[in-house]
Amino acid sequence: MDTSGEGTMTPLKDFLLTFFMPEKCYDQFFLYFSFLHVPCLKIVLSKTMGILILVGIVIAPLPQIWKVFWSGSSVGLCLTSVFLELLAISTHAAFCYTQNFPIGAWGESLFALIQIAVLALLVQHYRGKTIKGIYLLALYCGFMFLVASPLTPVSAVWTLHEWNVLLVIAGRVTGLSLSTQMHAVACCCSGVILAQVLMYWNKCMTNSEKEGQVEKDKAD
Repeated sequence: MDTSGEGTMTPLKDFLLTFFMPEKCYDQFFLYFSFLHVPCLKIVLSKTMGILILVGIVIAPLPQIWKVFWSGSSVGLCLTSVFLELLAISTHAAFCYTQNFPIGAWGESLFALIQIAVLALLVQHYRGKTIKGIYLLALYCGFMFLVASPLTPVSAVWTLHEWNVLLVIAGRVTGLSLSTQMHAVACCCSGVILAQVLMYWNKCMTNSEKEGQVEKDKAD
């Protein structure tokens, strides 16, 4: 009976040890029933969040692809924005590949770029430019091959990787009207001013109190 129970628990144990916790934490939870062991809770929480983020990155483009495919229309999508996002993820994947990182560290980027590439092709297809979309994807594949090959200096790949944030930001604002962009910039500037006011408010109050105390001492 014990052997049967152990055999039943083996797949579950292997699953937990592979994705969520080291063996010492498994022992703490399931042998000593120490469910409030803080270091192990932190490990499990960290690994769980990592898996959720990974799953989110992998499946995030799928609803959009399905919506475009189901409706037969790409209205509302900006092709430039899609390609900028594709370029940002691609440079990250190329950088990890050239640095010989394990596939587990960047595999989600590979899945994401494939999905976004499909989305870019669908956008062109439903705009009646299927051939142009295929040409663009072929050009993109050639670019990826060149970036990931030894022909491209590591410094160049590193620079492309550092531009990821700018590419993502550009992809988010591309396609918006000039008025919308101006309002967004104005909101950001107002936020900076508000942050400065809050940061220096106490300092200004302290200086005013000191000046008042000095004047009071002089009067005395």
